[in-house]
Amino acid sequence: MIQTKTRLTPEEKEALTGLARRRGVTESELLRQMIRTVTGGPEVEPVDTERRSCQVNIRLDEHERDKLAERSAAEGYRTPTTWAASAVRAAIHQDAVLSDAEIEALREASREIAAVGRNLNQIARALNADPDAEPEGLAQAVVSVAEKVECHKAAVSALIGRNLNRWEVVDDE
Repeated sequence: MIQTKTRLTPEEKEALTGLARRRGVTESELLRQMIRTVTGGPEVEPVDTERRSCQVNIRLDEHERDKLAERSAAEGYRTPTTWAASAVRAAIHQDAVLSDAEIEALREASREIAAVGRNLNQIARALNADPDAEPEGLAQAVVSVAEKVECHKAAVSALIGRNLNRWEVVDDE
């Protein structure tokens, strides 16, 4: 991840620290959530609002540890521990847990949909400027926008499906 730094007044720092504590997230995560909200990126809710202070240790043989490392890397998790914790949360909450790679894929899909929205706005502006004239290439532009939306819907649906299948979560929809 890229790091960004800023200077805060003592009052701003106190307010940030207090808000993060009340929400049960780190200051960095709170800032990421704020940026997503302002930029229109996907909002990612934390799995829980309590600090994760409990630790559980498991013993694996060497083969199991290697398989865990392979699977966690293949599924886009930074560490085997993160994958194992996600597996436990998925089982306990009966809900899918997204990896960093999946969250990034959703962010990218969101950016693409935002670009499609901008294209639609340009088409609407052109039509509003002269309702009697059909701007050159309008039909193709509309078809292109529709294709992009369908492509991204399919990609997001596939990502969610893979995630639910990974954790063997039953989808009631």
